Amino acid sequence: MTLYYYKKAPPKNKLVEKKVKKKPIKGITIASVLDKVSYRVSQKISSIKPVALILPFLFIFSGLSILYGQAKPFAVHLIQTKLTDNLNQEVIPLVPESYEKMRAQYISDPGSEYFSKLITEKKPSPQTIDYKGTFYLTIKKIKIYDAPVTSNVDSSNEETYKDALGKGLAHFKGTCLPGQDCNVLIYGHSAAGDYAEKNPQDVVTAFTRLFKLNIGDEITIKFQEQEYTYTVKKIKEVNPEDVDILSSNGTKTLTLMTCSPPGLSSKRLVVTAVQQ
Repeated sequence: MTLYYYKKAPPKNKLVEKKVKKKPIKGITIASVLDKVSYRVSQKISSIKPVALILPFLFIFSGLSILYGQAKPFAVHLIQTKLTDNLNQEVIPLVPESYEKMRAQYISDPGSEYFSKLITEKKPSPQTIDYKGTFYLTIKKIKIYDAPVTSNVDSSNEETYKDALGKGLAHFKGTCLPGQDCNVLIYGHSAAGDYAEKNPQDVVTAFTRLFKLNIGDEITIKFQEQEYTYTVKKIKEVNPEDVDILSSNGTKTLTLMTCSPPGLSSKRLVVTAVQQ
């Protein structure tokens, strides 16, 4: 009978837990709380991407802009209605009186002498010389729509043709009218610089864009409730002495003429089209 027995002791844990000494809790103050809050806020902001900072400002700015747009009409109305007696008011015309003078600085003027040369070369057609009226020209390619054409303009009279060109385009007196078996000559101003591009609705300077036409483009004329279509066959620049632009060779042709380069009168840009 055994009086003693051996029992193996359990292995010792090599990881010795460190005893953490508890620091005594100090008194909580407002300064310490603010320091902790500001620290956490700065840490949060530093972790935010720049885009996240910009978007809130954009939303705020957009909101203020909308509010301004809504409030401005009411503020203006209030000022106009309540403070009218205390303000000096002045009527300003929508179109300044100097508009015609300003435009005259850009447009060309072929001169009555040039037209006199053409008149000596052209015998007026008895079928058209007595017609008085207005017809309309359209060239969709260069955004000319129903430009008014004053018929049988006495181009030897400077005051007469300038008055016609001040309204739109002019039909050279004595040349044929649309539909007849000869040449219809229509002329108009051209403008220097980018005046015509900035004022596309100004029919007075519409012929500035004639140089953009190509062979095969269509031109339409509305005359006495009928519509005539012409196809461009030739585009050329000629000297003022060239009077061949009146020639039709017995065919139904349309000739458009303006000064070239735009705004100057040194040459003429001529577009010849044949009726379809």
